[in-house]
Amino acid sequence: MIKIIIIFLLKLFFSKEIFSQDEQKKTEINLKIEIAKLSQEGQILLRNKKWTEVEKIAQAIIKKNPNSPESFYLLGASLHGKGEYFKSIEILQQAFSLQSNHDPTLFFLGLSYFKLGQWEKSLEYFKSAAEHGSFNPFYRYNLALVLFILGDYEKSAEEAEKTLQLKENYFKAKVILAKAWYKIGKQEEALQVVKEMYEKKQELEKIQSLYAELLVVKEKNYKKALQVLARKPSLSIEERRIAGYSYMQLGDWEKAIAHYKNFVKFERDTEEDALNLIRCLIWSGRESEAEMYLSKLIKINYEKRKYFSDIFQEIIEKRNLTKEIYSPIF
Repeated sequence: MIKIIIIFLLKLFFSKEIFSQDEQKKTEINLKIEIAKLSQEGQILLRNKKWTEVEKIAQAIIKKNPNSPESFYLLGASLHGKGEYFKSIEILQQAFSLQSNHDPTLFFLGLSYFKLGQWEKSLEYFKSAAEHGSFNPFYRYNLALVLFILGDYEKSAEEAEKTLQLKENYFKAKVILAKAWYKIGKQEEALQVVKEMYEKKQELEKIQSLYAELLVVKEKNYKKALQVLARKPSLSIEERRIAGYSYMQLGDWEKAIAHYKNFVKFERDTEEDALNLIRCLIWSGRESEAEMYLSKLIKINYEKRKYFSDIFQEIIEKRNLTKEIYSPIF
């Protein structure tokens, strides 16, 4: 009889213990669901730039669970949104200390360091965010962008391709991919990407210059390059260089001269451009003006005076020889 009572009491004790454990698990699950809902609400508010409301959500999460990284992530992200990047990093690091693989935290740490111009640190966190949130295309895109800025074009291209595998029509990633391919010598591949984007009018402002350059470098299609540049409201120095070179190749000396004069300042790094300006002036018959620019070029590169003078004479000789062509009509 005593045995039966003991067994009954033990069963009663363990059933209460199991019931208690089940209740505890249910409470924990419910708490996680509540925090997840609050976090999702906070992210919507973040996208709408409602910083005060985001902070209220973060405080509500802290009350429910002070050890949840979500609260510090939301606070840090809102500080980032307000441009307080140092404070953002400080708060986000608290989220990181609670959960080192929390990819939204890693992502915003990367963003804040990026805004501060700390590319290497930014790269570290974007890389970690991409590893832990491998199916998020924006993590991969930002990683590709930072790698490009740091000059690691091959890896930048790889990450841009991964971005496009996750989000096929993310055109910004196509821009990075084309630019990275161009840098590593994959000019044909880069040309195909920007050509398709140009025809579909995708990210035109970002790809027009590269497309024009590739048309010149890869296809020697100077007319098309000029048509592409003509769609821009204004031209950068590099775009004027492309335009000037294209007009020169087409023999439109005056337009080439106009573009070259707009940016050639005769510093050492524009030596080729200065020579092209001189070349255009000679071919257009403005020899005395070409001599003036030759003098300027020699003045700042005196050790190369013979080299420049020889080129000058060679251009004049070629121009003069064109007058000697035989024609049965004239």
